[in-house]
Amino acid sequence: MADQTSPPPFDVFLSHNSKDKPAVIALARRLEANGVKVWLDVWELRPGQPWQEALEQIIKTTRSAVVVFGPAGIGPWEDMEMRACLDGFVKRRQPVIPVLLPGCPETPVLPLLLEQFTWVDCREGREEDGFYRLIWGITGKKPNFNNPGNTDGPPVKRDPPPAIPIPYLHGWPADKIKALQQETATALAKPVLFRDAFLQLGGAGPEMVVIPAGSFIMGSPASEPERAEDEGPQHFVTFSTAFAIGRYAVTFEEYDYFCLATRRSPVADAGWGRGRRPVINVSWQDAQAYCAWLAGQTGKPYHLPTEAEWEYACRAGTETPFHCGDTIGTKQANYDGNYPYNGGAKGEYRKKTLPVGQFEPNAFGLYDMHGNVWEWCEDNWHGNYQSAPTDGSAWESAEAGAGRVLRGGSWNYIARHCRSAYRGIIPPDDQFGNVGFRCARVQV
Repeated sequence: MADQTSPPPFDVFLSHNSKDKPAVIALARRLEANGVKVWLDVWELRPGQPWQEALEQIIKTTRSAVVVFGPAGIGPWEDMEMRACLDGFVKRRQPVIPVLLPGCPETPVLPLLLEQFTWVDCREGREEDGFYRLIWGITGKKPNFNNPGNTDGPPVKRDPPPAIPIPYLHGWPADKIKALQQETATALAKPVLFRDAFLQLGGAGPEMVVIPAGSFIMGSPASEPERAEDEGPQHFVTFSTAFAIGRYAVTFEEYDYFCLATRRSPVADAGWGRGRRPVINVSWQDAQAYCAWLAGQTGKPYHLPTEAEWEYACRAGTETPFHCGDTIGTKQANYDGNYPYNGGAKGEYRKKTLPVGQFEPNAFGLYDMHGNVWEWCEDNWHGNYQSAPTDGSAWESAEAGAGRVLRGGSWNYIARHCRSAYRGIIPPDDQFGNVGFRCARVQV
């Protein structure tokens, strides 16, 4: 049993929904940087230790409890063990602090157990004030909110506020998405749409679009018509920094220049023409080679988009099956219009690719994210999203020869396959007349 006369080993216990873990870890790290000792299961729960035993120890020795409400909803407080844990804090008259993260509704509905407590608002635009109120609740030392480091106790280190708070984009309207994108580009001293100059050959790389930092829910809900099991479970993904992605899929014009510069054989165009049509018949290795060459020419870290980057960019804040809504038509994308989706009308089957940019872009200004050609992603294939990364990084596999992920559908596939959440797989050395790619880079 802990010595009751010694200081508690932890200042605060963070109760949270596991789907919100990236945001909670970021909050925990900032609290630790300000001198608050945090109990968080991913750091403090010793492997092999029974969960119930750990909870009993924590409720006896930790000074306060924070119950985090994020975009994924309420955490595990409804479980018997969690209710007992929080009841333990209440009975000993220790602070229990509900905290609202970005993405929570404007009018929060708190569980009955927590309605009696003053909550802390850390939602969009209120993060800084909320953070120092949280420190006050945990430590009992009230900051001077004009100078939060000035308290009646040891000084609280103030972190510089982020230039742009990380917002939760799921369900945002197009005008709000475009405003955030412009705000991000302005903060980065770049235009929303840009091209990197080649360092050796002259000319410039593909048109790139700034994508703002943010969070979203990746995958499809169980209620989405014609969904596949590999599109779940849905999970919360956070991009802590902005990145850039190609405005269009890489074209024959761009890829042919690469082939000429590197003395590679050109790829076949199926007789439909080259120029501004998306390049086809390229393997995952071919796409990787192009990105590496582009990185060498521009001095910028180009790569294939990760699955998370691709879906986040495709959705552009939407939560519907397509960035244009609950269904799609062949006036919005190039696919086999004989097979509509979710009550949509039949349309044209063009039986070939179209030049890039023929349809309306999404709210980020990206073209042809649905249809025309499948697009290679960086990731190895996994049969579902169990244990998938939550930071937007590529999900690699040690399995030799594992398939690579395709996204977006194509000219000869049906509408269902063009959905934002749909996932395809082929071996990395395959080349087909309906597969191309676009580029991304992490440093804008």
